[in-house]
Amino acid sequence: MGDNSAHKSAFVLLEPPELKKLADLIHKQELILIKNQRQPDIHHFKQLCEDSLAARDTILDALANAQRVYDEIAKSEAAADSLKRKVAEDHFHYIKNGANNALQNIRNFGIRREYAKKIAAHSEEIVEQLVSINLKTADLESLAQYCSNYRNAMLDIARSQQTPTSRAFSKVLKESGVEFHELVSRYQTKLNETGFPALDNVLDAEGKPIMVGKGSFKGQFSDLTEMQKIQVYEEVIKASGRANPFISKLSKGLGAAGVALMVLGVGLLAWDVFESAHPIETAVRGVMDAALGIGGALIGEAVGTTIAAGLLSAGAESTPVFVLMAGMAGGLAGAFIVGAIVGLIVGIILGTAGGASPLTPLTSGMKACLIELPDGRALARRIHGMHIEEASG
Repeated sequence: MGDNSAHKSAFVLLEPPELKKLADLIHKQELILIKNQRQPDIHHFKQLCEDSLAARDTILDALANAQRVYDEIAKSEAAADSLKRKVAEDHFHYIKNGANNALQNIRNFGIRREYAKKIAAHSEEIVEQLVSINLKTADLESLAQYCSNYRNAMLDIARSQQTPTSRAFSKVLKESGVEFHELVSRYQTKLNETGFPALDNVLDAEGKPIMVGKGSFKGQFSDLTEMQKIQVYEEVIKASGRANPFISKLSKGLGAAGVALMVLGVGLLAWDVFESAHPIETAVRGVMDAALGIGGALIGEAVGTTIAAGLLSAGAESTPVFVLMAGMAGGLAGAFIVGAIVGLIVGIILGTAGGASPLTPLTSGMKACLIELPDGRALARRIHGMHIEEASG
């Protein structure tokens, strides 16, 4: 979720006023960086500026809407609405935690825009249920537990960072030459053979969890259900020793928008586990930057040129999928590949675990450029520090 340097800055949980300052600051810095970087053409320049703006506005609109829903429900003094107020409050904090994650951990505004759209869509799903006139007490209680769970799970995702154990796990992957799709396939096979504990934690006569789902994870990763993809990615995260939000255990009642959001969020965490032991040298960034700068080169051609330069290690690092994901999601020595459909490309790669080549026809005709982007975590700490000084003054 961002390049490895992002983990040098500790995560701080910002409140809405601080989040707005952070979103505005990130957007302003992105515009400056976009203007200072050569672009393939004026259309591409305008598109990048619009994408940065949309990434900011979408997340702030979702946050404002969640606040509005809570404020409206909180006005009611009816005892029957107390549970609704609790749901609205947890929903608001869930979206706030999601905004913190987007702004502090997802540096590429193309991916952040896609993530923000999924947060907004999921929020709408929840609100639609909350304000339904046909909502029964049992349904409301279920929704209350659901929102509370996701409030906490999203905070776990936002706070997630590499640990000594997960870094050691990533190093072993690098030394063994395992590619991302092979890593994911390993844990897909494991789930297919063992299944997973029942959601209600039912135990057998020996006190062991009853396993379900054996034999249901067959075939290609792309053929799995979205919830199964989440479960596989969680197995990768758990195996690394990194904190796991266990989204799949909170899946009861999760709508399509919520599943799509979590596939992207948990998939990015799994990718971060894989990529952390594959640092990209400055020389590789230079080759990619030069390739993209030659007459507005297409992204597929630039990736091919970068791989052909021979600066990447053999195996996992020298594949098109790795170069694309590293450049878009993790950064090439601090710079990121930005373009019109970056969020879509990353979503498709995570949806297939990198098993299918994304270059053809997905990137056909796509122009991109390489830009250093703001570190949201570092900026968040600065804003938070200023807030503390103002409060104490």
